[in-house]
Amino acid sequence: MTLTELRYIVAVARERHFGRAAEACFVSQPTLSVAIKKLEEELDLKIFERGANEISVTPLGEAIVRQAQQVIEQAAAIKEIAKRGKDPLAGPLKLGIIYTIGPYLLPELVKHAIEMTPQMPLMLQENFTVKLLDMLRTGELDCAIMAEPFPDTGLAIAPLYDGTFFLSFLVDVLILGLAALGLQHIVGDAGVLNLGQAAFFGLGAYGGVWTLQHWGWSTLPAFGAAIVVALGGAVLMAPLLRLRGVYFAMASFAFGAMMFEIYGQAVSITGGENGLFLIPPPEILGHTFVGNRDAYLLVLSVALVCYALLALVSRTGYGLSLHAVRQSENGARASGVNVARLRFLALALGVIPAASTMMSAAMVPPSHRTSPGATACTGVEVWTCAPRARSTRSAEPARCGGSCM
Repeated sequence: MTLTELRYIVAVARERHFGRAAEACFVSQPTLSVAIKKLEEELDLKIFERGANEISVTPLGEAIVRQAQQVIEQAAAIKEIAKRGKDPLAGPLKLGIIYTIGPYLLPELVKHAIEMTPQMPLMLQENFTVKLLDMLRTGELDCAIMAEPFPDTGLAIAPLYDGTFFLSFLVDVLILGLAALGLQHIVGDAGVLNLGQAAFFGLGAYGGVWTLQHWGWSTLPAFGAAIVVALGGAVLMAPLLRLRGVYFAMASFAFGAMMFEIYGQAVSITGGENGLFLIPPPEILGHTFVGNRDAYLLVLSVALVCYALLALVSRTGYGLSLHAVRQSENGARASGVNVARLRFLALALGVIPAASTMMSAAMVPPSHRTSPGATACTGVEVWTCAPRARSTRSAEPARCGGSCM
């Protein structure tokens, strides 16, 4: 009986399939099957019942698999004891992380880990919580980052950080409110049903972030660039303003759908479905905006400024002309109002609040935002977990993780 054979039966019991278990153990299926058959002959019993479509564990086999898991963990503990006199950060760290948190933490975590502990390469595994817990028990992972709640399964658990879900929710509400504020000016004040408003949201965000990441611009010039790019999109849509009523609504919807497809395909600019990471935090008048609290204050300020400006504009001659067009377009034309130019100005003013979401939505680094999978009412708690037998090794990743945030 060897540790390798014990690892094989644990893998088969977990996967319920010889082929998948062999892949997980990085061996061929015949090698794994022969080793398990040899162990069953040595013990003179059947650990697995082999069916046509699935593999089941015998009642006695369940007890053997549980004991094998404990033996594997104890064997790993012996290795850890041997390493205590050496560098605890030497050698690879097998880190697991759930899917909903990985994209938000890993970019900066990997960057800092390479800088701070080059002698400890990261071996990353993204998976579901249940799967990660199983891999921790069997020693396939040294530690894992997961969101609570999960059962206490004899693991050393320590909080890594608390997510400010409520503030993150408010930030998202205000960001969408900014986009809606521009839409209100176009639809409510100008009477133009624009179903492609989200396209300008993306144009401003991606345009501003591009200048930050690739040209090294500071926050305010990048904000100006975001508005210019969004206005460029308004110029592209301007010919559609010749259409009226439902025809313009359909054409604007098609424009938005086309831009959505472009955002998904232009991976080098937009990051595709994964989005953009490692975006510098906003810095205005010497203050760097970091975290959800700063993001909330920033986007709230931008929203108030945009609301005040649009309210003032509505009281000018331009606003009165829009009101006249809404009341009677033919009457406004007869009074000498250039309706086409007026509607384009309304479109241009309406895209500015949408583009200004770049200040908060696009520029707040993902590591400071709650992940999409966070559904707790008061926040998400992220934990770093490792078997208690490996407390020496597990303490170091927690320290590294804390410094990387």
